[in-house]
Amino acid sequence: MTLAKTSAITSVTGGVLSNLANADTLNADNRSKPIWGPTLVVMSLILAPFIWHEWLMVLDSCPMLWGLGWWGSIPYPELIHHRIGSWGVPSIGKPGPDGQSAWDRTEQAIFTSFFAGASTAVAAVAAIRAIKK
Repeated sequence: MTLAKTSAITSVTGGVLSNLANADTLNADNRSKPIWGPTLVVMSLILAPFIWHEWLMVLDSCPMLWGLGWWGSIPYPELIHHRIGSWGVPSIGKPGPDGQSAWDRTEQAIFTSFFAGASTAVAAVAAIRAIKK
């Protein structure tokens, strides 16, 4: 092996090891930063109503739900009977005169609101970043 090849291999190896150390440092810096940045907060606020509605749909369609029973003054978990649909959350049902069920109309309204909310979120994040600079 010639001296030129040896020095080339040494410089490449040194560069790789240096870059690996730099990547480890950047990874450690990223892990030490808080995860609740403005983007995550805005996304959480936009998705919260949709997730809440989905859980209401799931729980309102269950015949049995977990409740809290009392034995004297001691609480204990118990299954209680639930009348399906008693919460009045739109369910998957028969289509109305317009061809859509209440579920379809509700979900369509939620997804439409995402588009309005997404542009607001992008503008809010851009404004926050502009203020920070």
